[in-house]
Amino acid sequence: MYRVRIIPSAQRDITKLKKQTENEYTKIYRRIREIILSFETNPLPYGSEKLTARGGYRIRVGPYRVLYQVDKKSREVYIVRIKRREKDTYK
Repeated sequence: MYRVRIIPSAQRDITKLKKQTENEYTKIYRRIREIILSFETNPLPYGSEKLTARGGYRIRVGPYRVLYQVDKKSREVYIVRIKRREKDTYK
């Protein structure tokens, strides 16, 4: 089992997404939540890709990207950002 930790920048992203009331965002929020919870058992699920410039991984959830890092020694997954796919997402 891995422990999932959400750093403050990712927590702000989740809060912003949660505040949006449209039905589409509610579905995406639920999917993102499910994926984050699944990292406890499998931190590298199908569809995750290793990032070369920053290190870490990303996984697509609709138009959003969940950026995260895996520390295999301490068995922790750090959620770094959750952003809509745009040019500045990976910076």
